[in-house]
Amino acid sequence: MPIFDTRISSLPPTPIPPFNASDPSTAFDGFPLVFEDRYLQVTSALPRGTNIYGLGEVIASSGFRRDIGTNGGNGTIQTYWDRDSPDPIDENMYGTHPIYLEHRYNETTGKASASGVLLLNVAGSDIFLQTPPSSSVSLIQYRMVGGILDFYFFSGPSDVDVIAQYGVVSGYPFMPPAWGLGFHLCK
Repeated sequence: MPIFDTRISSLPPTPIPPFNASDPSTAFDGFPLVFEDRYLQVTSALPRGTNIYGLGEVIASSGFRRDIGTNGGNGTIQTYWDRDSPDPIDENMYGTHPIYLEHRYNETTGKASASGVLLLNVAGSDIFLQTPPSSSVSLIQYRMVGGILDFYFFSGPSDVDVIAQYGVVSGYPFMPPAWGLGFHLCK
């Protein structure tokens, strides 16, 4: 399966009922690419039960691995709207880092590989990770209130390679001079 597969033939049939019964906006009504003046939406198929890490500066109740709705999980709704709230569970903290790292295991070769996807968009957005019932794939769906679809794909093949490739795109941190390391305040 490709890193990012938006072909309709790769996605499960719709409509898919909401995975949060109290929130009808969590339903998947269809998977077309939506590109309107103030709303963008794109959906990709992922291997069922894949391992997803990242997607924001967040304390996830599922641990480091994001919940994609398999093995009794509910899936993930990650809202990208920065807020200054210390230690919120399953909500953004101080920053937005819209990159995920995916680990896949190839049963034929017995080897694992990693890849990554980065979406650069400054608009408020939601990212859904979900596995519909009786589906052979898991889904990731991006819903944004504007901006552009600026995707970067990192082919790895290891997680260290993915992070190094991300560093080339985003830039590496630098060590400030000693005189610049003065008194700093932090929450």
